Amino acid sequence: MPESPNSEENLLASVVADSTNLPSIEADVSERFCSEVMKLLEVRAQESFANEEHPDGVAVFVHVDFPRAPLSNPPAEFARVIDLPVSGQSVFGQMFFLSENADNGSTINLPCSQSEILDWLQQNNLQDRPVIIAYGGTKKASFRPNA
Repeated sequence: MPESPNSEENLLASVVADSTNLPSIEADVSERFCSEVMKLLEVRAQESFANEEHPDGVAVFVHVDFPRAPLSNPPAEFARVIDLPVSGQSVFGQMFFLSENADNGSTINLPCSQSEILDWLQQNNLQDRPVIIAYGGTKKASFRPNA
């Protein structure tokens, strides 16, 4: 008995053939990092930055490969961050060193003025890392794939 055109094998074969024409859904690391940080900021903005200590401040998010030890000489207030998107932890007034999913890493109080952020990153050998700087007062952010 010949196979019908609607058999499961034919259906599976056509799906597999069609799947090769789909675009790649894998984003590079900096794009994934940016997307995750922007999701975090969007959720916080929709909640009117309810838990923020400094809602008009600046938050800096730096992607690092090893978020537990991004600095060779970390400041005393260096702290671990776990599950940032769901923790409710305040972000403004902080600099975060996070994994590509922007959920785990480390944080310090913002170590410099807003105008000195990029210089501070360069002084600490982080100038080639993806960075997002979020401004609570204007509810805007800037993304630098490589600071």
